Amino acid sequence: MNILFVVFEAWWRRWFGGGFIGGDKWENKWFNRRVTQHIVNCLIMALFLGIYCKINIWITIYSVAVIEGLFWSPGHGPGFDMSRAGVPDDPRRYEEKWWNKVCQFLVPREQWYSFGYDWLWMMLRYTSPCVLLVPVFGWEILFMGLLVAPVYGFCASFYEKVDTSRWPSWLDRHNKLAEIIVGGIVGLFWGVLA
Repeated sequence: MNILFVVFEAWWRRWFGGGFIGGDKWENKWFNRRVTQHIVNCLIMALFLGIYCKINIWITIYSVAVIEGLFWSPGHGPGFDMSRAGVPDDPRRYEEKWWNKVCQFLVPREQWYSFGYDWLWMMLRYTSPCVLLVPVFGWEILFMGLLVAPVYGFCASFYEKVDTSRWPSWLDRHNKLAEIIVGGIVGLFWGVLA
């Protein structure tokens, strides 16, 4: 069952990231909308944690709310490209997130929006919700968030070195592979820690 959950979360994350069921021509169908995607993941996570892992219903509700509401929902914004787009024309997408202030405090101005800046931005964005789960699952849950930036960084660097012209469309950009890996990591952590 744990393996099925890992596979489901990997598939779900790619679906959530734009891997529409039926391809782009069905993008606006009801089953490819964000609300449907959130409902599906909430139900599967609740069933996995509550029934299979036999976790208390209140802890299950809390965990699903944190993961769905704070880990997945806010989106990763501009940092996911790991500085491949360079300095943004409009930095407001960075600035609307609280963790951007931490990045601007820690990183010298001339290095803003660099690879290291986006790495830190993604690390803070995905690790901060995990802090809310530490009292329930232990400090190990932080690694779930800490691994996101290295995955996106590795995938971005890897895709610069390989020819993806013959790859299937669902895997032709670095973020698509990163989404699958990150979804699998999340499923793996829930399977191990829950």
